[in-house]
Amino acid sequence: MTDEQKDKQPDPAAGEFLRIEKVSKRFGDVEAVSAIDLTIAEGEFLTLLGPSGCGKSTLLRMIGGFERPSEGRVRLRGLDLTPAPPERRPFNMVFQSYALFPHMSVAENVGYGPRIAGTEAGEVERSVAELLDLVHLGEYADRSVGELSGGQQQRVALARALVNEPEVLLLDEPLGALDLQLRKRLQDELRSIQRRLGTTFIYVTHDQEEALTLSHRVAVMEAGRVVQISDPRDLYERPATKFVAEFVGDTNMVECQVKGGSGGRVEVKFGDRGPFTLSHHGSESLDVGEALAVLRPQHLELAEPGTCPFVGEVTQSLFVGTHVRLEVRLDDGAVLRVNADEEIVGLDGTRIGVRIKPGHGTVVAGSPNDRPSPIEG
Repeated sequence: MTDEQKDKQPDPAAGEFLRIEKVSKRFGDVEAVSAIDLTIAEGEFLTLLGPSGCGKSTLLRMIGGFERPSEGRVRLRGLDLTPAPPERRPFNMVFQSYALFPHMSVAENVGYGPRIAGTEAGEVERSVAELLDLVHLGEYADRSVGELSGGQQQRVALARALVNEPEVLLLDEPLGALDLQLRKRLQDELRSIQRRLGTTFIYVTHDQEEALTLSHRVAVMEAGRVVQISDPRDLYERPATKFVAEFVGDTNMVECQVKGGSGGRVEVKFGDRGPFTLSHHGSESLDVGEALAVLRPQHLELAEPGTCPFVGEVTQSLFVGTHVRLEVRLDDGAVLRVNADEEIVGLDGTRIGVRIKPGHGTVVAGSPNDRPSPIEG
């Protein structure tokens, strides 16, 4: 695979690679995963994103063969892997707990898989050296894994999972035990390694920033279902549901009245102000009536009160480096968060208008009190 091919966006429609067909998993009366359909491209970095208990780790374990689906199939290039145990699948898994052998050196841990598979010793040494260089641990080959930091141990676990050249690498919250700065550094390394090797990665996390940073596509899960799957920018800018809008990124959810619309454009009013045209990306059209406008703080701006959908008083302003975060209490009691230029100061107590920047703002079905019930798994 050339460097140019590795940098291209993988296309799930280009030919079947990994297919998850109507996969469900029940634990007693609880359905942890419900009829999920996914097609994953060869060389893709796909992230399963969702809160604790949404079923993402259960789905990953079914892909890896550690759990058997109650219904559905897992196919690789058309071959049904559903009955196959983990060791019979061309996959490897990286866990949050590292699962390294404490009595072995770094090199021995990485080379364990090919050694027990009967690979010739010289080939094992070559592969181990290459992988340790890839994860920047070449000089640590002879050290005990107990002498390494958490981040270094996670890199050893990654090298060990890659040394057998799996067709798919499964990663279950592998950075969850690390501190924030180390997580960010390893995110950069993971992304670089995946692009360089071209291995298909399926990654589980509850961290939306991590998902957006790493992935070609993100599948957002809620209560055992995939509710939206898209590339990171599209997911952030065009949420299809209230859950996705709230879970992915900082947002204001504002009640509005839908007055009509077509072709993905919706006419709405905010109280007695409007109509204003926003976008809608849900799978079903919105009925006339109550809905929610999704307004990111950076997609709002200050303006004269007479021309704006929102008018209120600045109750708080916080300097956060690149901008000032304003909280504006509207006349109906709702609070909007607005990102303003960093030069803006002294607005606390001021009555201002807030408008939506052209081309921004989406509408989703629902009400502010909607909350799904969590599902374990």
